Amino acid sequence: MKVMQWVQAMVVAAKVASADIVMSQAGSYSQVGTVQPADAVQETSSSFSSTTTRDTISTTGGQTTSTGSYLAPFSTDAPSETLFQRYDTLTTMAPIINVASDLLTRPLPTNKWWGNLMHTTVADTDTVANPVWSNPYAVKLPKEAPYGIQVCYSYSYRSFADEVDGVIKYYLHSFHNDLTLSATEFASTKPDYEIYAFSDFGIKARTCVSGSDSCMDSALVIGMAFISATYSGLTASIESEYAMTLVDDSTAGKYVIQLPNSQTWVVFASDTSASFSIDSTGKALVSDGEYTGTLRVAILPDSDNQNVYDDYSSCIVRGGNVSMESRTSYSLNWETEGEGCDSTGLLHFALPHQVEAISDAITAQTSGAIVLHATTRGQMVGQVTTSGSWTLSESETDEEIDFYPANKPSADVISETNLLSTLKSDIDDDWSLNTGSWYFNGKAYQKYASLCLMAADSSIVGDDSSLLSSCLSKLENLLEPFLTNTLGSPLAYETSYKGIVTSQIFTANNADVEFGNGVYNDHHYHYGYWITASAILKKLDPSWEGMAQMETMVWTMLRDVVNPSAEDTYFPKFRHFSWFIGHSYSHGVTPMADGKDEESTSEDVNFFYGMMLWGKVTENQGVEDLGSLMLRLNARAIRTYFLMKSDNTIHPAKFVPNHVTGIFFDNKADYATWFSAEKYCIHGIQMLPVSPINGLVRTKEFVTQEWDDILSKEAIVTGVDTSNAWLSLLLVNYAVIDQADALSKLAKATMDDGLTRSWALNAQASPTYVRAVEGFFTPKSPVEDNKSLFKRFELVPPSWDEFQRRFSQMEKSNDDSSAPRCLKAVYFVRHAEGIHNAADKEFGSERWKNELAFLDKYLDADLTPFGINDAQSKGPTSVKAELERGMPPMERVVVSPLSRAIETAQNFFAKDQLPGSPFVSIESCREVLGCHTCDKRRTVLELKLKFPDVDFSAIKEEEDMLWMPMHRETDEEIQARARVFLLELFREIPERNVAVVTHSGFMESVCAAVLGIRIHPANCEVIPLVLEAV
Repeated sequence: MKVMQWVQAMVVAAKVASADIVMSQAGSYSQVGTVQPADAVQETSSSFSSTTTRDTISTTGGQTTSTGSYLAPFSTDAPSETLFQRYDTLTTMAPIINVASDLLTRPLPTNKWWGNLMHTTVADTDTVANPVWSNPYAVKLPKEAPYGIQVCYSYSYRSFADEVDGVIKYYLHSFHNDLTLSATEFASTKPDYEIYAFSDFGIKARTCVSGSDSCMDSALVIGMAFISATYSGLTASIESEYAMTLVDDSTAGKYVIQLPNSQTWVVFASDTSASFSIDSTGKALVSDGEYTGTLRVAILPDSDNQNVYDDYSSCIVRGGNVSMESRTSYSLNWETEGEGCDSTGLLHFALPHQVEAISDAITAQTSGAIVLHATTRGQMVGQVTTSGSWTLSESETDEEIDFYPANKPSADVISETNLLSTLKSDIDDDWSLNTGSWYFNGKAYQKYASLCLMAADSSIVGDDSSLLSSCLSKLENLLEPFLTNTLGSPLAYETSYKGIVTSQIFTANNADVEFGNGVYNDHHYHYGYWITASAILKKLDPSWEGMAQMETMVWTMLRDVVNPSAEDTYFPKFRHFSWFIGHSYSHGVTPMADGKDEESTSEDVNFFYGMMLWGKVTENQGVEDLGSLMLRLNARAIRTYFLMKSDNTIHPAKFVPNHVTGIFFDNKADYATWFSAEKYCIHGIQMLPVSPINGLVRTKEFVTQEWDDILSKEAIVTGVDTSNAWLSLLLVNYAVIDQADALSKLAKATMDDGLTRSWALNAQASPTYVRAVEGFFTPKSPVEDNKSLFKRFELVPPSWDEFQRRFSQMEKSNDDSSAPRCLKAVYFVRHAEGIHNAADKEFGSERWKNELAFLDKYLDADLTPFGINDAQSKGPTSVKAELERGMPPMERVVVSPLSRAIETAQNFFAKDQLPGSPFVSIESCREVLGCHTCDKRRTVLELKLKFPDVDFSAIKEEEDMLWMPMHRETDEEIQARARVFLLELFREIPERNVAVVTHSGFMESVCAAVLGIRIHPANCEVIPLVLEAV
């Protein structure tokens, strides 16, 4: 057995060994990975602990409960009755329908994809039923015949807005009754619908003859491949608005139906002895009598392949919950039942962002892949699992996350932009929280807190601490009403759904006030500002006398939005966020014809950024790690679905030129906002607040396309309308493209109400990317010469003296301003032969890649004796020769934290060729991450003991948090990491002549990123580059 297969088998075995035993509705037991019953509620009580560990699990009464895990409750105490007045009248404005009475005493989901099945209006309670989109299907519990579970494959009914200059403003889908899982007993009287269980990914519902035990039982789960219903005491009927043609019933228990809209559906009946036929109307497939068993329906992707679902027809998904394995890994654990689950497996559809992240995913290009379409999220590809779960990974290598921008402006730029005087002016300005809005007050709070961050930055203020003291004093005085919840419209605890809402909805008797906060709209937007700003304040003044009160408010807001545990019985789990779609839903408990939606992705990101920072400053590692994982998953989903580069294939080609989706519904993508039709608003709402984390989502490539195609042509840009505050947000993004022009205009622009001029300048006055500078080194044909330091490059200037003259001249001036240019001469060195390289040569690449690379014996592989000798023979001699010709000496040697790179550095340079204490290790210049044990680093403690002459202080995590056993970095991911490293090199290493001892895969990615070519270096090969941070 191949090692990878063995590793996967052990993972599966471990999951099965710790599986919960779940009672299915049919009364049998089934093992379901690590998932709990979807409707389980844990009653364990515990108070919040400010320092939690991550992985302590206990088993009580057959249930797995967290006692400090990643998904441990933040608290299980009731929200303070002193702080939060109770209200129980929300259902008079937002009635609840179809929910079992015993669930009404528990926290109810408010922002989930299935919300239309349980939310209505007073006027529509008995008349209007809106669909929901599980994708690839839409489903409805109709209030008109035919009753049952109506199913529609929405992609068949896509329509578009009229084109304007070849671009459409929106696209959407109409709902049709393709098939309804029904019963003849429902024909005369509307049945009772009852949702009786929730899980993270769906619901369980019964459809029963009123007052009877004759029922259909169904689980509706996002991504389900089949719509299923288990019948008891009913005559089963599958109905359609179209005439049906039964094209094949030759296999017992299987019926293939063709509709006149070109769709072909397959029906599976678990009771193969039953007989079904099309009735006299021609629009229903009906059982020949009372049917006991399960019916399952699915649309065929290709009518010519009628057997594509056969192997998976007996494994039914009943729900699912999320678990978290590490800061970078999580699992979607499916509750399943059926005899085929352990053998042929569960078939379940994955979205595009999931296919990128699932270990060993089936892609659309995989032979035999089953592909259908979601409404607004592109192709879905069927995944098959016999373990009952999917494991997904989110790399942590693409962007450093901190309170400050990743790259600080230089002293010259600080002086040129008058940043310090601007900061003083902003701090001296009038500060106020003067409205009754938790949203606008939150924006102001984060704005002011960001000023205090700058006042604490010695690169801006030097040794002067008075500005920070003044800033904190103003900020803390301003927050007094927040601590006591006495702002204009205090927050209240709403007891029907269970959550923290503005009391204004009750005092004004108006569900629309505060953007619908009272009906659970936008809590992640509103409270994210308060959480992020509070994290800043706690970082800067942790001993403030109001800190305990502030923590109570912040933890309560976190519980409201992102409570991770059913043990907390005062709030639903993950109110806004969907672990399946990767982003939050904004809309709350009022029905929407097009389903739930999300508009402001940047405010979604801001919430998880603040959550991660809050975990950091409260020393709660579990919360920090959870926030980090959710942030990166959120960023992936936003880059995939919301911010459209020109090569986006998720959305229709004529919608992509809009570059942002606008209001993104489950059923509709609408290039619009809820408040304005102006393009600068449609784009600007995706840019606020200005934050150090924005670059994680808004890549330079995207920002450039958005600017060139749309924003640069807006009147407020062409006319430099400095009176329009939206211009400030556009200019902050424009600085990624043309920093000098943007900064000059930012100095005059009116600021957005959540932005100060000093923070805007600080955020964008720093380098944003690194590029190669021409005229110093050029590629050449490879030469084999031990005396030559550069195998594939040659010096362009005629001498090293001329090299240094040009370098110094270029450093001193910039074509666009008097600002000096930020340059480095960097010499990338590949490590010498490692033990893993020798194994590859000895056993062959195929055996290495498929088997040996996963063995622990190669963990952080050392150099071979040949490798040590090779480094000693090639390095010092060739370096000496170049130094004698005038090459500037190395002032610093940066090393990957992997042993073979450090050992190479120690042998490649002679001691007299380096300054004292030359070696510093930076994590981000490691080899391709994941799967191969040779690329997993040791703990920092082990490295310090092994290499006492290396500075490892830049590595923040004791354990290797970047290497993942089931995911190996893609080219795109490692090139993104290479770009991050280059910025980090300029930020952390002041010297201008630097060697970087690293790895072949990383050096390839650096060359691809800055030169646009791929070079695979040999062991000990040196690639020289002159780089500029711009």
